[in-house]
Amino acid sequence: MIIKLVESGCPYPYERCICLGSTPGCLCWQITSTQGLNSSSSYYSHLISVTNYGCRPCPPRCRKCSSTEACLECFDEFELISNYCVACPINCKKCRLGVCQSCIDGYYIDYQQKCQKCPLIGTRTCTIDSLLSCLSNYWMDNNGATCINCDVNCKICSSTTKCSSCIDGYYEMNYVCYKCKSDCLTCTNGSSCVSCLLSGYYFNSTISMCTQCPGSNCLSCNSNGTCTQCDSINNYYLDKTTKSCYKYFNTT
Repeated sequence: MIIKLVESGCPYPYERCICLGSTPGCLCWQITSTQGLNSSSSYYSHLISVTNYGCRPCPPRCRKCSSTEACLECFDEFELISNYCVACPINCKKCRLGVCQSCIDGYYIDYQQKCQKCPLIGTRTCTIDSLLSCLSNYWMDNNGATCINCDVNCKICSSTTKCSSCIDGYYEMNYVCYKCKSDCLTCTNGSSCVSCLLSGYYFNSTISMCTQCPGSNCLSCNSNGTCTQCDSINNYYLDKTTKSCYKYFNTT
């Protein structure tokens, strides 16, 4: 398999592109990322030669595009006008011709189609005169009149004493959050991990502890210790056949 590493054409923070053979497209990844190759819809394929493609940036605030001059879809808080992304009114999530259609979380549309802040702390959505929903770490009281904070270790709850999902490092049992083992990032009980606290480690059920993945360039692996993600920051990729990390070579 021919691998082409492109050192230019991907603007910050996506500073490198990888193109596989004659595939009509490429992947960009962020140099500061520890999550491996991140394909980005904010880039489009640009023909470099007959067999190689590179990444080029979309226009500013554009989610998808077909060239640096032609946006197809904008990020929230912007609308598409004549192939470019134009800012919506302040605190507006979606708009059309400068008129707001919906607001960002914590705001509502008033009678003049402007976004006003919801009056209650912890509100996700509201109307001009009523509370509709609360943020994930809040719950709505029985009267629907206010949002109340969940327990400090709870992420989603239906009352102060009834948690359904806990923050990282804790697990839920009988609606209460309990602390995971010290080396766990996430868990379902107090004796094993779903994911480990340190990158490049997996939970070894044989010895009931987090163990380093095989190879110094493997960032994550499954419960069998098989590598699933390599250190792309230092130009390593995962071979899907051998499940080992190999270094990219630069042909530029």
